[in-house]
Amino acid sequence: MLAVINSRQISEWMAYYSMEPWGEKPKWLRHGIRTALLANIHRGKNAQAFRPADFMPPEPGSKTEVEPQSVDEQTTILQQIAGIAKRVVGRGGP
Repeated sequence: MLAVINSRQISEWMAYYSMEPWGEKPKWLRHGIRTALLANIHRGKNAQAFRPADFMPPEPGSKTEVEPQSVDEQTTILQQIAGIAKRVVGRGGP
């Protein structure tokens, strides 16, 4: 990189990144914030609040492993979602 830009320019880019980060991690954080907001608006009164991290993929190399779902588990989840959607539509909306 030093063949293209000097150390002063690298320092400026580092300072800019500290103020306005770019890349996948900030994108996922913004997604997590929006999704947690929507999920918390619609959660039950006694349900635990969602956090942005609940809607973000695990960091590469982290010890958090996502258990793969079987086809039966996915079918059950989709049936539950369809049941909720029928109740919501049946009563005229959320």
